[in-house]
This record gives sequence, C-alpha cells and structure tokens, in this order.
Amino acid sequence: GDEQTILFTSARNESKALEEQNQNPYYLCDLFVAEKKDTTWSPVQNFGNPVNTPFHEGAATLSGDKSRLYFTRWITTSDNKVCAIYVSKYINGHWLEPMKLNANVNIAAYKSMQPALSPDESILFFSSDRPGGQGKMDIWYCTIDDIGNAGPAFNLGPTINTPEDEVTPFYNYFTQTLYYSSDGLLGIGGLDIFKAYKSDTTWTIPKNMGRPFKQKYKRTSTKLQQKSEK
Repeated sequence: GDEQTILFTSARNESKALEEQNQNPYYLCDLFVAEKKDTTWSPVQNFGNPVNTPFHEGAATLSGDKSRLYFTRWITTSDNKVCAIYVSKYINGHWLEPMKLNANVNIAAYKSMQPALSPDESILFFSSDRPGGQGKMDIWYCTIDDIGNAGPAFNLGPTINTPEDEVTPFYNYFTQTLYYSSDGLLGIGGLDIFKAYKSDTTWTIPKNMGRPFKQKYKRTSTKLQQKSEK
C-alpha cells in the first residue's frame, strides 16, 4: 500500500546466513526493504529478526493495515525439509516471533508456500502440493478470521489447476482477477503468467498474459539456429 517502499526477496551478502558457519548467503534468501526518496532508492536493508533467519525466507504478503506479514520459510536439515507459511504480527513498533499457520494451511510432509492476501485480510491464496489437488503444485485458498486463524483450505479446481505446477498466486480484489504461473497450460514454454476472472462462484478460462511478460528462451533458440546453420 506504499508506492515509496518495496519489500522483496533476495539472496545477497546482507543475508542472515552469514550468522551461521558454512552458510553461503548467495544460496539462502531473506526479505529486504528499500525506500524511495524523491527519485532515489535508499540502500537496501535486511528485514531483520525475528522474520529472517539463517534459513530461507521469502514470498511475503502484507496486510492492508501493515500489522501482519505472511511469508514462506524453508527449513532444510540433514533429516528433513519443511516448506511452510508463517505469520508475524506488528505490535508496539516491533515484529513478533513468527508463528506457523495451522494444519489447514501447513500439512506435514507437504509444501505450502507463496501466500497472497486479499486487501481485507479475509482470504489467503497459496500454492501447495497437498493431497486433494489436481496434480503437483496447485493454487488453494482459505479464510482468515479476525485473530489470524486459517480456516479449511479449498482447491481452486481444474479450471485453474492442472496436473502440472501452478504457483505464485496474486489476487486483485477490486477487479476479481487471479494472476498466477503455470507450466501445465498452453504457453510459450516453462512457467507462464496467466490471469482468470471470478464470475459468481466460477472462474473464467485462464488467459496467457503473453509477451512482453514472457519471452522465449533465447539461448536455446540461438543454439538451435547455430546447429541448423552448421
């Protein structure tokens, strides 16, 4: 809600990974913030504790009143890999220790990630490979109550989801448009960006955003061209 501030995910020297031995910051993501003053962006600042840790944090979404931050945390150990959605609340000028959302969103042994929040914080969209979907990663949604508890999750169904991967949802509440990426729908190649409109209780057929949002993999094309020329 602030066009002068950007919150983004990055792997860089300022990562919290440096606080742990044998951690390469270029392979671990943190959340970062930058502010624009006039026409110049300020130096990038690490979002800091307790949101960022020596593990992966990213793909965040902020509530309209900026009091809750939902994000993805990937924890990899020698025994386990966990990809789950967390929420941190902003109280008295401080972000509180993040809490993992309940089992309606995060299911053990399955990935839940890339949360996207409606402006009134009543609906949370996310991607997950949990049981009951159409294939691999699917787009799901659940309700969020006044105190931040997640209700049962629902799959957006076969119009939106395919047997392949659907990820990175973003819902425009005012136009009732869902934007997301898919490699299971007809596209230019790999993950393409699609949009679909909500009509009553159903979704329209997803439309590929096309160019200039997606380009062909030019290096592959160049190699094929060079091979044909030989």
